[in-house]
Amino acid sequence: MRKRTLSAAIVALATCAATFVAAQEDPAQYPTRPVEFVVPFAAGGSADVIARMVAQAVTPHWRQPVVVQDKPGAIGAVASEYVAHAAPSGYTLLLSTASTHTVLPAYRHDLTYDTIRSFAPATLVATFANMLVVNPRKVPVHTVAELVAYLKAHPGQLN
Repeated sequence: MRKRTLSAAIVALATCAATFVAAQEDPAQYPTRPVEFVVPFAAGGSADVIARMVAQAVTPHWRQPVVVQDKPGAIGAVASEYVAHAAPSGYTLLLSTASTHTVLPAYRHDLTYDTIRSFAPATLVATFANMLVVNPRKVPVHTVAELVAYLKAHPGQLN
């Protein structure tokens, strides 16, 4: 299943990235030089590992290197800003996440880019299940509603 999903992501990524360069060069020849795949988090994390797996799989098909660049900082704003201000050529791609494109703009209003207009989606590379957990010996709640009520009643006591 993982191999099929990765293969589908590679095909979709190649197809979508080619559309970025249609005006500049023949999309059938894309890419004609190395592609930079920017990861908004530190090396060694799950996003970096996924980017390297995609790069390794895509490189033989594209016959050009896909170079993973880790640009951590500011919950993804450093990498996102870098890619948003790069030439829209299809040669600088961002591995965006929910934190870089949903959470970050919800509380940072000083971003130098627009998370919707500054990017064009290429493909879904991976999905992750998120979990909200509490230690039942320290936090006496059983539902999200109870947790919210507990947090409001005990400000600053949990992290």
